[in-house]
Amino acid sequence: MGKSILQVEKESYLSHRTQNLHKHHIYFGNPGRRLSEKWGCWCWLTADEHEGNTGVHNNRKLDLYLKRVCQKAFEERHGHKKFMEVFGRNYL
Repeated sequence: MGKSILQVEKESYLSHRTQNLHKHHIYFGNPGRRLSEKWGCWCWLTADEHEGNTGVHNNRKLDLYLKRVCQKAFEERHGHKKFMEVFGRNYL
């Protein structure tokens, strides 16, 4: 497992809770999940934050928030051109 570019601690990125964590690949689908893993574009979320009724997979606003935050972190390290080359879509 590659390191996340968003966090160091194994805790929810949103609530900082440490129980019942799921690994959320921010750019999911195919090939997004694989690329997210490779480039560290993932974070820890609780089960509810991940798959619950208001979780990231059921909440477009939260999904886009995490995509934007991650894109900014990625671009600080690798630049906008590389982000577009890897993920092919601008979320900012």
